[in-house]
Amino acid sequence: MLLPNKNDDLSFEELGVIHDQCGPVAKAWFNEELVERAKPLFDETGRLIPPKGFPRFDCDPDKKFNFEKPKKIDYTERLERFFKFLQVAKSQRITVGEFEDRSETAKYRIDMNPGLSNLNHGIALPFFIPKIGKFTDIGKVIEEKFVPAVEIAYLEAFPQRTFNNYNKGELLGNVNVAQVNRQLKLFEKLATGNVVGILYTSCLQGYSVKGQREAIDRLPGELILSGIEILAGYIGYAEILARDWKTPVLEMSGLSVGSSSFPFFWADNAGLGFDRGDQFVPGSGHVSGCVSVLGQ
Repeated sequence: MLLPNKNDDLSFEELGVIHDQCGPVAKAWFNEELVERAKPLFDETGRLIPPKGFPRFDCDPDKKFNFEKPKKIDYTERLERFFKFLQVAKSQRITVGEFEDRSETAKYRIDMNPGLSNLNHGIALPFFIPKIGKFTDIGKVIEEKFVPAVEIAYLEAFPQRTFNNYNKGELLGNVNVAQVNRQLKLFEKLATGNVVGILYTSCLQGYSVKGQREAIDRLPGELILSGIEILAGYIGYAEILARDWKTPVLEMSGLSVGSSSFPFFWADNAGLGFDRGDQFVPGSGHVSGCVSVLGQ
């Protein structure tokens, strides 16, 4: 029997089923693997515990910078935001029931994995992205479809503030999927259909971009180092992610701009900025990357 790798997209339950079908030698391997996967990978706040011997952990999170956890997700209101700001055609829309079911199923899968369940203790935001179809220029999709939607959503939430796109004209033909993450899975799904998922926004606070990319390679395969999902996050939850200057900077670490940059968002009490930075700079306590989990 071919034993799975640690990064295979197998749930804890699926491993258990395979375990029950194995002979003694394979069962011994599975026993060790199940024990290993039962160890929490995230702490009680939903933040990644620095892996043993991990060289790229930079600093602790600065707790003055945080997101307010919504008491309850209003799936009707949130889905309408995605439809409105992304100008989703009626033929591409899903029902509120489907949005909620797919989102809650994704969260349930995380709850059922002992290594990942603490993720749901942090900020967990359901998102919807409509089908994009086949495309070759990620930067063009971001600049022409998603950034305008973020701007409109943000200014509706905060009409007295400003939105500043410092990446204008810089992304076309210049954005790539970072080499060591799973962002490509998301784009493959968007080529053929819509995507529902959960965005976890504070789980990598304090990690550098390079550290985030190295960490994701050690985590279960269903976790995606976020890129375009962060844009969806600001579209659906501007009042949470861009509340004021004490909300963390969010790095789209799953994507690269050129050879050494990455896109990010920062907010203060006057506005929201979309910029890019050097992927080799150290981590900071007021800055975070995100991971996402896709619904079925």
